[in-house]
Amino acid sequence: MDRSPRLAELVVHLTGCNPTVAVDAVARLSSNGSAPVDDALLIVARAMYAVQHVDLRESVDLREPNEARVL
Repeated sequence: MDRSPRLAELVVHLTGCNPTVAVDAVARLSSNGSAPVDDALLIVARAMYAVQHVDLRESVDLREPNEARVL
């Protein structure tokens, strides 16, 4: 079963990149042997980094702007 289209769809939703860019990134990482085929999370993480270099050391607020913030 080829999960590449679904993984690319996830990359698009997580990064907001162009679908073609996500498909290319996932295909490149799935086919070059850098990640096992069954390791979908690793493929998605590497594709996200290839598409959009994300510095995960910074905190990110993923809540919608209209959500109530409780401290």
